[in-house]
Amino acid sequence: VVEEIGRLYGYDLLPLVLPKRDLSPAIRNPMLDMKTAIRGYLSGAGANELLTYSFVHGNLLSKVGQDKSIAFQIGNALSPELQYYRLSLVPSLLDKAHSNIKAGYNEFALFEMNLVHSTTEIDSDGLPVEDLRLALVFTAEPKTADKVYSGGAYYQARLYLDNVLKAQGIVSDIVYKPLRDYSNQEKSILNQMLCPFDPNRSAIVYKGDQIVGVAGEFRRTVQK
Repeated sequence: VVEEIGRLYGYDLLPLVLPKRDLSPAIRNPMLDMKTAIRGYLSGAGANELLTYSFVHGNLLSKVGQDKSIAFQIGNALSPELQYYRLSLVPSLLDKAHSNIKAGYNEFALFEMNLVHSTTEIDSDGLPVEDLRLALVFTAEPKTADKVYSGGAYYQARLYLDNVLKAQGIVSDIVYKPLRDYSNQEKSILNQMLCPFDPNRSAIVYKGDQIVGVAGEFRRTVQK
């Protein structure tokens, strides 16, 4: 309609006025800056970033010891493989690690930054809370691991995590406590994050009194 009015009135009769525009620079998003820095460090350390589906098969949740009863189930899933919203990023990374091992790769690291949800975390509007997570999985064939890496796999996992924290300037108040000393068994998305890990070979990461992550080795059944 506006174009027709201009055509009938005459474009040559319309005033030529530049629109007013604010030329001040956009405010930088600190979350995007943090993601960029993490991607830069991990890719520089040889890790490959993945972007996997937010939906997973119920069997995958069961194999890592997570409780699919607190995961949102999709009523009209596009595929039987995509029935549940994932409770953490680790199952998706393990699934892709398995595919790469079968393809003949014997040493690699995969990481992902994405959202997770559960029916136990609901906001005041009745909507699922979207937790932004970072997860990394490192794997090496036993002979390669014995030859190249010394000590337990826990220390290799912690090396990545320590350097990510240092790159972000998050070094104060960081404490590692044995996972075996953690006794909270409630059905929460936090506990689902801990399920795949071996309690005797893993540690919970605290910043002050707040749990911010976990680092360590997976349970034997999960590795299988």
